[in-house]
Amino acid sequence: MNWLWFRMWVETRMDKKLDTLDGRHSEFGVWFDLLCLAGAGGGRIPPMDEEELALEVAGEDVELLRRVLAKLQSKKLGIIEMDDKGGIVFLNFAKRNPRCPSETPEAVRERVRRHRMKRDVTTCNDLDKNREEKKRKEKKKSTTVPSPSSILQKEGKSLTLEPSDVIEIWNEVCGQVLPRAEKLTDKRRQHIRRRIAEDPHRASPDWWRAYFDRIRRTSFLCGDNSRGWLANLDFAVRSEDVVVQVFEGKYGTPVRMREERTPVEVVGHAEQAAILRRAAEEARARGDPDASFYEAQAEEYEAAARKKGKKGAA
Repeated sequence: MNWLWFRMWVETRMDKKLDTLDGRHSEFGVWFDLLCLAGAGGGRIPPMDEEELALEVAGEDVELLRRVLAKLQSKKLGIIEMDDKGGIVFLNFAKRNPRCPSETPEAVRERVRRHRMKRDVTTCNDLDKNREEKKRKEKKKSTTVPSPSSILQKEGKSLTLEPSDVIEIWNEVCGQVLPRAEKLTDKRRQHIRRRIAEDPHRASPDWWRAYFDRIRRTSFLCGDNSRGWLANLDFAVRSEDVVVQVFEGKYGTPVRMREERTPVEVVGHAEQAAILRRAAEEARARGDPDASFYEAQAEEYEAAARKKGKKGAA
């Protein structure tokens, strides 16, 4: 026969509401309180004085307690027995109250272990997320180009150099050797402002004169290369990498002073465009990302050549 059962708190016997019921301290009530008291000890009530036990389960009625204990120990009922230490043991308590597998000490320890592991993993994940978020913010901060004025204001300086000034310096320093810059395009303005923003010292015209002079005195950048390619303003300001490479001598060590050369206009826009086209093809063949830059420069020279041709025809 399958017995149905339900759980009950062992503290139920101390519920004051039950004291209002008739027969609360009847024989049945004493059995109920004894069972609750034993439930707190795994089916056993430790040795207690009769008066103390009667106070707990029989409303201080010692005679009632004795009568109930005698009946529960009788062969007819056989519900309890007294152990050798004087404690009251409910027979079949463990059988009637089996411990669920999940309530065994081993299961409890395993459950606690998994909970701690989950908590630790969650904590680690949170830390990883925080680190990743911090890295993203730092990367975003490092890749965000500040305005020149914001950098200079931190050093107590004011922005006095404009992109048009940089173009004038280029033509002044390099105009007799390298292609002159005739127009301030939006792209040139953007690149020049970025280069100024990357170093507060670049707000000074002297810095740009020194930089352009180094380009002017570098043979490779002035046509002494296999393609006859000439550097121009767009090359000089297009990226921070170019600035670093020029100063580090990637394109060669600057000579003490270059002789004046014929301006690029004498060479001709069409010839320079052809040189840049060949440079783009060679760069593309070796996977050099500068190929697109050379192509863009070639297109500009071709456009200038067409414009010059139309003027000549007119």
